[in-house]
Amino acid sequence: MRNAAILCILLCVTSPAFAQLSYPPEMPGANVEAYHTSDDVDLNIYIFKPDNFSPRKRYPAAIFFFGGGWRRGSPEQFLEQSKYLASRGMFALVADYRVADRNGAKVTDCLSDAKAAIRWTRVNAKRLGIAAQRFVACGGSAGGHLAAATGLVPGFEHDDQELDISSVPNAL
Repeated sequence: MRNAAILCILLCVTSPAFAQLSYPPEMPGANVEAYHTSDDVDLNIYIFKPDNFSPRKRYPAAIFFFGGGWRRGSPEQFLEQSKYLASRGMFALVADYRVADRNGAKVTDCLSDAKAAIRWTRVNAKRLGIAAQRFVACGGSAGGHLAAATGLVPGFEHDDQELDISSVPNAL
């Protein structure tokens, strides 16, 4: 798991955070599922399966949170990193979350959404083929803050979620 966390740090540092990214994101190769609905906004998670995927195995996973100062941004920021991790035998997930410019969201809303994405991934780990105890959260800029906060800041859970499922990643 240590190697996966180091790899995520390196991938986040090399992220094209300031490139022009589209919204809604263009994420070729990803399966898209809604992980939560908040304020009548469906929040999607973009799932990249390992290239060598076998339904009999469980794979480690990394979930990315994009940057943009909690005001803007796009999951597309982590498209290339996600494809790379999938090519190396990991699941890569990129969570969309509400932001100020599109949704009038506050930072606490962003954190609630990030925690919901982690909880959704844990709830669906078996169905997806993810090893629920080999799960790292990472991100760039504001997304890095969200990843860290999911592991370090208690509370900020959506009221309608199963609170017996942890929203804390195994590594950051």
